[in-house]
Amino acid sequence: MSSVERCLRDIDKVRSVASGHEEAYVARSRLARLILRATNVADEVAGMATAGSACTGVSMTGREEMQVKVSQTCARLDACRKAASHASEPLDDRWRQMWDEIGSHLDTLEALLRESRPDLLR
Repeated sequence: MSSVERCLRDIDKVRSVASGHEEAYVARSRLARLILRATNVADEVAGMATAGSACTGVSMTGREEMQVKVSQTCARLDACRKAASHASEPLDDRWRQMWDEIGSHLDTLEALLRESRPDLLR
């Protein structure tokens, strides 16, 4: 399994537990692992050799742009994760809004990762 595939799996894991208050801690810790993995994947994608890479068809400029977009999305996710970690009541309105925003960022991250690996498109 490639690092991009592991990252996509991590996105699914975060989504699977982010809806309930019992799983709030698990969701936040999974999100932290996802952010770390996705940041590493962005660096991998940007540094891939052109010949025979899994990112065939994406120019170096495109790879660098993708790295920036993934890194920016990860920064937004991390800011949301930190804010969500401070909720006193996991199911209050602020907490729910934060997880809605996290869901949006997860969608963006997933799309970027799939773009980096056209062979993984659904």
